[in-house]
Amino acid sequence: DGILRNTRFNGNFNFSFTAGKEYHWNKNRTFGLNIKTTYSGGFRETPIDVARSIELGETEYIESQAFSNRAPNYFRTDVRVSIKRNRPKSTSTLSLDLLNATNHQNQAGQYFDPQAGEIKKWYQMPLVPVLAYRIEF
Repeated sequence: DGILRNTRFNGNFNFSFTAGKEYHWNKNRTFGLNIKTTYSGGFRETPIDVARSIELGETEYIESQAFSNRAPNYFRTDVRVSIKRNRPKSTSTLSLDLLNATNHQNQAGQYFDPQAGEIKKWYQMPLVPVLAYRIEF
């Protein structure tokens, strides 16, 4: 149709901060602390045609306004705590990662719920702890 539009991924800005520090407390062991924070504009969305969605009983979009709305800004902080042990022929690491450590609800999208007759939002992952043990030879 000759109209230039945004894409889903045009959030207009992106900010990322990463930091980490390792502390050696003897010649074989290391304690690590890392943080990564991301703050960016939300994904673009196509508006939902509520009247048409009610009529058809499923989500119908207003395609002529594709990606004209933007979801709320995205914020996420990941934290990692690790203990590493070095040996002559191997290294072992015990770590705890807290993905989305602040448990911030980031909107992933929206849809029309025909039973409720309204638009509902869905969200990305909540706080996820990941405990890992790794051996490297």
